[in-house]
Amino acid sequence: FKVGGTHQLTKKISISTSINYFNTFSKRSQQGNQLSNPMFRGWFLPRNVNPYNYPTVNPTNSAQNYWYGGEDNPIWSLQNVLYDDEINRVLGNISLTYDITDWMSLSYKLGTDYGVTTINTYDPPGMRGSGSHNSLGVGAIGKRANQTMLTSSFLNLNFKKKISEDFTITGLLGQEISTSKGINRLALGTGVVIPGFANLSNTTTYVPTNSEVETRLMGIYADVQGSFRDYAFLNFTLRNDRSSTFGPEKRSYFYPSASASFVFTSAIEAFGRIRGNLAQVGRIAPAYSTDTYFLNANPSDGFGPAVTFPFAGQAGRALDDVAGNPTLGPEFTVTREIGTELKFLKNRITLDLGYFSTNSTKIILDVPVAGASGFTNLTTNAGKLNSNGIELLLAGTPIKKGNFQWDISLNWTRIRNIVKELAPGVSIIPLGGFTSPQTRLEANAPYGVIYGTTFVRHTDGQLILNPNGLPVVNSTDIKRIGDPNPDWTAGITNTLSYKGLSLSFLIDIRKGGDIVSRNVGDLRRSGAASETGDRNRNYNITGWRGNAAGALLADAGGSPVANDVQVTAEQFWGSMFAFGTGESYIFDASWVRLREASLTYTIPQNLVEKTKLSRIEIGVSGRNLLLWAPNVPHIDPEVNAQGANNSQGLEFNALPQTRSFGFMLRLSY
Repeated sequence: FKVGGTHQLTKKISISTSINYFNTFSKRSQQGNQLSNPMFRGWFLPRNVNPYNYPTVNPTNSAQNYWYGGEDNPIWSLQNVLYDDEINRVLGNISLTYDITDWMSLSYKLGTDYGVTTINTYDPPGMRGSGSHNSLGVGAIGKRANQTMLTSSFLNLNFKKKISEDFTITGLLGQEISTSKGINRLALGTGVVIPGFANLSNTTTYVPTNSEVETRLMGIYADVQGSFRDYAFLNFTLRNDRSSTFGPEKRSYFYPSASASFVFTSAIEAFGRIRGNLAQVGRIAPAYSTDTYFLNANPSDGFGPAVTFPFAGQAGRALDDVAGNPTLGPEFTVTREIGTELKFLKNRITLDLGYFSTNSTKIILDVPVAGASGFTNLTTNAGKLNSNGIELLLAGTPIKKGNFQWDISLNWTRIRNIVKELAPGVSIIPLGGFTSPQTRLEANAPYGVIYGTTFVRHTDGQLILNPNGLPVVNSTDIKRIGDPNPDWTAGITNTLSYKGLSLSFLIDIRKGGDIVSRNVGDLRRSGAASETGDRNRNYNITGWRGNAAGALLADAGGSPVANDVQVTAEQFWGSMFAFGTGESYIFDASWVRLREASLTYTIPQNLVEKTKLSRIEIGVSGRNLLLWAPNVPHIDPEVNAQGANNSQGLEFNALPQTRSFGFMLRLSY
């Protein structure tokens, strides 16, 4: 829902406002690498077994009718392990503008982004998985409310002055004040008394938690552009910020930028522009990174039961494992860019080509430190990262005849992210995942490379197989097995228009980039994948013969001996895709997909004029409609076990991607 408007209060003063309201709600199942995820073993299920044909509840005690493995019955989990959320969000702003002269104005804008997310969770008693609260089978009920509010104000002095017939200066001087607040509250009850009654009063123990975060940023800035005859442009920006996330000595930081462009035309109805840009940007730190705090204690070994305080009537707090740093300063990124924009045939063809290089220094990282210090990590400025890339936009209108028009555009991007160095004495920084596989930062390597266990191999790359003809896992070390960064990405957008009807669709292309898929490994190891269907086939794995430890067995002349031991289909798939064997779980995540398509119709104006509206549009749309991923079987490679963060390329028990459809009605007044 959106409403907005502008009103001229006086000849010199105008006011405008806008309000947007969003409401989304969902009922979700459990996901991730845990036993309550209905797909955790649901992927394995023989395709001739219908789980809905079997009871999910034991009639003798109303408890879960356990599944064949150690996880929760997937149908029971869907019906009983609940996760419901609702998001209410309001974006609003109001602005005042005062025209001082015909070339200068003063404006003030105040805006807020306020959201409330409520999450209701229910872990029933008798569950085997961790669910939402790791209640160890006794059941739990959670009521969470998260509030976020970002309030920003901008005071700008804007000017545009024609100094002479040839020269014009445009710019602004301004001030920004932004305050961000977050409040997260959870009331957690454990020990469910009456199964199915998801009310906090139906639990034996209550544990409330509360966290509040507030940051403030104050900035002053200037942006000045000079233009000469509307073909030569020179632009400078200056900005100084003060952030509450740093200590007093590091709180203030300055960063400038400069850019230039030159427009040229020709006698063949062409337009051209060349541009260059040099900019520096400062980045704030996460809130409260300059100090170390005592947190609510939850001792655990990471796998088994966790002790949650208050415990036995006693409160408990422990010093955070990540040490704060009072000398922490801002992270800086310097970007250099050159490019050109060309238009031909009265803008029927457009070419925009650019090259950029960014260097980030003093990167804010949680750097590993010796455990003897009492901490696992220290938040500090460390390391350097270089990114460079090429961006291409090619757009045109191949057909424009009568009421019909075809517009097409191609976006192509190639980016290389290289970690140049880390903190002194630090060789790697884990980003995410497990012991194997994991993603990490490593000096002089692409950002977020994937490490995992591998098979023992000869120096020529061939597998060394044990006396049973099966591969041997190198369990003593993990090695680099993949790079999640794509070679390049592209998007092709087509829009076909005829009178009021418009069809638009986007083809999304990704070339390269690796993904580790736990699901594919599970499917193959358990014999549920279609490629494992020939149960009677025997396999001869290519490689050299070795002993049980993976040491090469040579002939009398010292040469390797080829493996000639055949194995069954069960042995082949069970060993090549054994649990935790990262090397065989890695795939090239290239794809071509029909990302989205929409069909809209604009009601003719002569019909709209009979109403009080200025425009009426109706339409249908779809997303994730078609996919071709030739190198990744069974799943959509556009998944990530760790969500939207800097660690990419790991897929662990992900739920299938969704295909969505929508209907649109747009009324304009």
